[in-house]
Amino acid sequence: MAFKRVLAVALCALGALTDAKITDHVQYKIRYGELAPRAVNLGGWLCAEYWMSYNSPLWKDVPKKVALNGEYATMQYLGQEKGTEAFESHWSTWITEEDIKTISKTGLNTVRVTTGFWIVNDEDDSKSSDVSKTYARGSLKYLDKLINVWGEKYNLAVMVSLHALEGSQNGMDHSAPAVSGTVGWGANESTIDSSIQFASFIADRYKDSPAFLGLNLMNEPNFPIPYDTLLPYYEKAYKKIRDAKNDCILVTSPLLYNQGPGAMDDYMPCPDYYNVWHEYHIYFKWGWENVAKDEIMRQAGTYRASHIDPWKGNPLFIGEWSLATPYESDLSDEDFAKFAAIQIKEYEAARAGWAFWAWRHDDEKNATSAWSMRQLLEKGIISIPKDAPVRTKEVDSKCPTVDLETLMLSDGSSKDGSTEAGSDAGNSSTAKPKEDSPSSSQVTPEPSSAKRLVVAISAVVVSMAALLL
Repeated sequence: MAFKRVLAVALCALGALTDAKITDHVQYKIRYGELAPRAVNLGGWLCAEYWMSYNSPLWKDVPKKVALNGEYATMQYLGQEKGTEAFESHWSTWITEEDIKTISKTGLNTVRVTTGFWIVNDEDDSKSSDVSKTYARGSLKYLDKLINVWGEKYNLAVMVSLHALEGSQNGMDHSAPAVSGTVGWGANESTIDSSIQFASFIADRYKDSPAFLGLNLMNEPNFPIPYDTLLPYYEKAYKKIRDAKNDCILVTSPLLYNQGPGAMDDYMPCPDYYNVWHEYHIYFKWGWENVAKDEIMRQAGTYRASHIDPWKGNPLFIGEWSLATPYESDLSDEDFAKFAAIQIKEYEAARAGWAFWAWRHDDEKNATSAWSMRQLLEKGIISIPKDAPVRTKEVDSKCPTVDLETLMLSDGSSKDGSTEAGSDAGNSSTAKPKEDSPSSSQVTPEPSSAKRLVVAISAVVVSMAALLL
């Protein structure tokens, strides 16, 4: 009998440990509003950018004028066999497990990783365009490793940025356009369909991965894309992903020249939509050439008052920022430290947190780099706040939030037996979505298969223990 009791206790403990594996990861605390991201971008890795990684073996045999145009131009120059080998040498060295381990010890809780639409070809290229087949294959295994292995092992949430969409959403090198400087996204339905396929591919693949936080649906869309084309894309991607019972964070971006209060602040509102963030990128480099250094720092210190506090839309995520200015070569380490402290203080007010661009930059080999967080941390120029980051949970009844314990119940009921959405979210009341809302049936997310599995395992363990006793 004593043996049976010990076995029963052990089985129950096993169930608890399985439960903890799902709920204890920091990603869930971020997704459901208990923490805000403090993040760094793994820039220049799975979407290679020459200006960041010019010493990488990837660019060894590539003329600079070609490399500056992005991955498509580089692969056209190198050809499939040589190009794939070159990209493999870059992917395997630019970001490694040691980097992720180091990041996990800094006080950061999230990484944002950039990807291109051609990554879907690693799995199936039967529906891909001829243009997409030009890009190097093989990066998917690194994204798998980041999310499914490293992110889980080191307790880091992973946000995936759809950085390069078919046709190019901004013509810049990081979007790897087929024709440099040309914005072709949205010119025909095929590019939009490709992007929806891209978004749903990423969301579906990592739906049940504990480290997967969500995805930015488009990085830095720009002129001449009209909002009449951009916004329906966000809505279609949202619907496709939510129809698959996936409640990951989905991030929208305004047109690059249109970041600020008043632009999209009433778009995809809660409770009609849930787990939607909005993203800004803040740089004090381009367009600041005629502004004095001290004035740049002063204006950086007003960003919360001018942009963050007046924002009335979905939780704001500062997805990119750096210490770069037109004068960075003249800045001392003390200047950089002051600039970093000013910006972090401002961006801590963003309800969905922030992400520095980037983890590493080849400039760090020659001087203090405004773009290399690993160097800036090593030199003590950037300090991550030690207190808990701000919470993203709504404080009013407009956007009920589901907490972790409620989510873990297989029947969707809350701890007190109620089935009303958000009843245990800390809100004073709940708001019912419109009947005709595209997400009206999904305000309380249905538990994913992994979460349902945990509940099932726990039930079996309890039943076995009862029989043994």
